[in-house]
Amino acid sequence: MSFEDSLKYLFDCYGIAGQKEYCLAPDFYCPSTLAFLEKYLKLAFYKTNPDFSTDKNSYFKQFEKYRPKVTINYSFTGFKLNPREEKEFASLKKESDIIIYDYAHRILDPSAAPAGANIFSIDSIRKHSPFLGSHIIGGNLSPVQNSYLKTTNFYKLKCHILQAAKECLDLSALIFSSRRLYLLGDRIFLLLDDLIGGGGGPIKGGFFSFFLYNIISAPATRECRKNLALLYNRHFSTIQCPLINTLSDDEIKAGEINYYPLFVADKIQQNLLDHLIAKNIFAEKLWELDDLHFQELNSDLYQSFIIFPLNHSIKENDIIRIYKEIKYFLKKSGYLE
Repeated sequence: MSFEDSLKYLFDCYGIAGQKEYCLAPDFYCPSTLAFLEKYLKLAFYKTNPDFSTDKNSYFKQFEKYRPKVTINYSFTGFKLNPREEKEFASLKKESDIIIYDYAHRILDPSAAPAGANIFSIDSIRKHSPFLGSHIIGGNLSPVQNSYLKTTNFYKLKCHILQAAKECLDLSALIFSSRRLYLLGDRIFLLLDDLIGGGGGPIKGGFFSFFLYNIISAPATRECRKNLALLYNRHFSTIQCPLINTLSDDEIKAGEINYYPLFVADKIQQNLLDHLIAKNIFAEKLWELDDLHFQELNSDLYQSFIIFPLNHSIKENDIIRIYKEIKYFLKKSGYLE
């Protein structure tokens, strides 16, 4: 049903509980997933660079130091090890170590997923489709371990009802250009976000979601998102203001992103968000740190950027409108000539 359901399933299969062993995770990661992981394992962190790439020296150093039972490989633009690094990592890890490649912000291609005993790739299809679900690819789990999964319960029904309501409202908001419908859909999204992953034991995904998701063209979706990100870059990179920065075109082409990130200085960020939202432009922070107590987290990176959507409903005229509103805000605020 969700990324957390997939983690619950794996942890049940391997008997992981009680914070007896370590989990190594990036210091820029989903706060709700970190809170979930902390229930099962002690957490250690490797560093993430300001451009979202993984600090490989930190990654290997922390792995050697903590010898984690579970390692989460994640980067906002896509986690990668080159052949030399893969060979080095293979020499360090034990066969019993569990390696999880987090594809929550990417589209999982089973044919390209890392392979090996106890190596898994997990996605979250609600991040880029109208459906709920999470795939687990890889590893060497036996069919008998499906006994850990529940097939259905009231939690699953509630999640699907909320997801269907959200999609209907989002579509209606798009058709009628209705701010009210969009805000109502956003409220339902937040209700679903609080609910999902909280169904007790791991819940199996829905058959119809699985079937319909397989109809979607993954290559076309990837290409659409990459082209839109480059369009955002083409316009935003022309803003001559040190308070606004973008990733390079090469970084966007080399990776895969689910939302477009625009780096905005902290001193103007909230005012810019308020301005854009008042103009009916979707923009927000990716994650809020909330009450997480981990000192090692890269709080600067969490606070350094806002995101814009990358989906088929976004056109170049929409991006130009966003670009013009940002320039207008900067001029009005005295940060741009």
